[in-house]
Amino acid sequence: TSAGHAKFVQTPAGDWWATFLATRPYAVERYATGRETFLLPVTWKDGWPVILEPGKPIPTVAPRPNLPRDPAPPIPNSGPFTVMEEFDGKALGLNWMRMRNPEGMWHRLAGGSLYLTPRSQGLGDVANPSFVARRQQHMNMEASTRLRFEPGAGEAAGLAIIQRDEYWYALLVADAGGKREVRVVVRDGAETPAAGRVLASAPVPAGDIRLRMVAEGGKMHFDWAGANGDWKRLLSDADGTVLSTWRARGFVGAMVGPYAVKARP
Repeated sequence: TSAGHAKFVQTPAGDWWATFLATRPYAVERYATGRETFLLPVTWKDGWPVILEPGKPIPTVAPRPNLPRDPAPPIPNSGPFTVMEEFDGKALGLNWMRMRNPEGMWHRLAGGSLYLTPRSQGLGDVANPSFVARRQQHMNMEASTRLRFEPGAGEAAGLAIIQRDEYWYALLVADAGGKREVRVVVRDGAETPAAGRVLASAPVPAGDIRLRMVAEGGKMHFDWAGANGDWKRLLSDADGTVLSTWRARGFVGAMVGPYAVKARP
């Protein structure tokens, strides 16, 4: 749906193609993956270009142009795929993004790990939180990480997924009166406090914690596990439309990645 902004190109063999933007909804007007690039052949009828006949749905799979294939990109950008980020480079790759202009050096890479400094700027503060993220590229996806974190008073860190400052989820290991707990936090509109509200929580043992977010169309699930233990479901069937463009507005789609925050005194 939402197709538009086409640009035409002609191959050396004389074939015409169009690139254009569109969205892949999981329900009517519901999608979290934002606008994506599509490619379809163009035919000419009575001097006018035709990409699809009126009323014909946009196919999600179509024959490719008769052109040599480019080498596979180091990071896949289409189809089903798995990407593992080891954080073993000198800097974050271009597929990692931050919200707004960075304020100071609140992250660093060392020893195959990403270190984030918890700061008072949160996801809902229209600011530059300690959050690095990559795009959600599939309506059904998993995002997971392994976290080593002993929170101080008011501190929390883990994974977050955000469509806009007022619409996000976070799966966090947090300080709970001197003990650690894992919690799901949501902000589902401007009327919700900027720090969000807790939907579910559970105590967690000492040591590394693994965190996982699962998107299934309009549903979100949240899991945690010890360093080597089995996954435990903390919350099932949360409202995934919180992350939809229909609800949050905008065009870019949801972003997911590591996040750290510290409550204001």
